[in-house]
Amino acid sequence: MTSTSNEQESGHQAITGDTPRLVGLLVFFGGIAMIVMVFLWAYALYNSVGDELNQIAISQAIPTTHPAAGDSERPPSATTEEVTVATPRSGTSLVGVATVFALKLLFLALMAWAGALVASKGVAMTRQSP
Repeated sequence: MTSTSNEQESGHQAITGDTPRLVGLLVFFGGIAMIVMVFLWAYALYNSVGDELNQIAISQAIPTTHPAAGDSERPPSATTEEVTVATPRSGTSLVGVATVFALKLLFLALMAWAGALVASKGVAMTRQSP
């Protein structure tokens, strides 16, 4: 490979042949692979929505006897009032689940954007003239 006087002065040699196009294709396919990964992650996130929503804290009704209905020294009889008391079940809140999903969606959007930038740079590299 011969170099011109401009290339000798700057210390750079021009890459000729199909090398820039091959590198551009590799970069393009790398960007496409990133976008495909984002779609796979988004599908996995979509499938996990039901499991996460099942973990939300809800109130669970537990029947119990009212303490004022009977004397504490006597055993409870069949005539005591039954009162239903709602107690919260342990679990995450709806706001917590929504926040996690919003952050995951933001991350997926950022990764899709990065994949598109990489793919577009690969296309630009393949179109460069040697």
